[in-house]
Amino acid sequence: MSSEAEPSTFVLAVHLALAVALSAGCIWAVARVRLRVRLFALGLCAWLGVSFALARSGWLLHSESVPPRALFLLAPGMLISAALALSHFGRVLIEGLPLYWLVGYQGFRIAVELVLWLLFREGVLPEQMTFEGANLDIISGVSAILVAALIARGICGRWLVWIWNCGSLLLLANIVIIAVRSMPGPWRAYHEGPANVIVLSGVFVWIPALYVLAAWFGHVLVFRALGYAGGHAAPADPRPR
Repeated sequence: MSSEAEPSTFVLAVHLALAVALSAGCIWAVARVRLRVRLFALGLCAWLGVSFALARSGWLLHSESVPPRALFLLAPGMLISAALALSHFGRVLIEGLPLYWLVGYQGFRIAVELVLWLLFREGVLPEQMTFEGANLDIISGVSAILVAALIARGICGRWLVWIWNCGSLLLLANIVIIAVRSMPGPWRAYHEGPANVIVLSGVFVWIPALYVLAAWFGHVLVFRALGYAGGHAAPADPRPR
């Protein structure tokens, strides 16, 4: 990136604070259900380190590569996240955590949208990637808190959780597609404003490598919880521990 495209120290600090808080929250949840928290924390730190190293190397910024090199980071991350959610690891999480936690956790997406908006206001991110443009993912975060509250009160049917999870997953897919179509290269469809290169640079690579994958992992967990017959994740019975 050129020096004109550098985000401010304030936005950098907000982003890092959110990344640390989200990571700490995930580690806390793993510890709460008595899974191998040290191994999980090590794996998470390793993933963040590898993604940061790739971003710092500039490898992700090669716009002549087809498909976009960002997909070589995102696709394996999505496969690993889904495998974890569908494994014994994911089963212990949905047995040990009430469903309203699994849903309400997605409220972190409100903060992500504020980070994206701040980057846009500073001229380093295109408008279509914010709630002022074509990105409606802030609805996922707000509705997650509302649906979680209904689940906790025992007045939310399973059908509503299905609708919320499917709708929020579609909104996540929407912003991922917009982000890729805003990156420099032959696939770029949005040409007004700056190209989307900030999410491929330095610690901001954690926008796709942490925030997007954390949201995706959460959706897979909720789908599994909805289909789980063990009863621990039933919407009408949050059963806090």
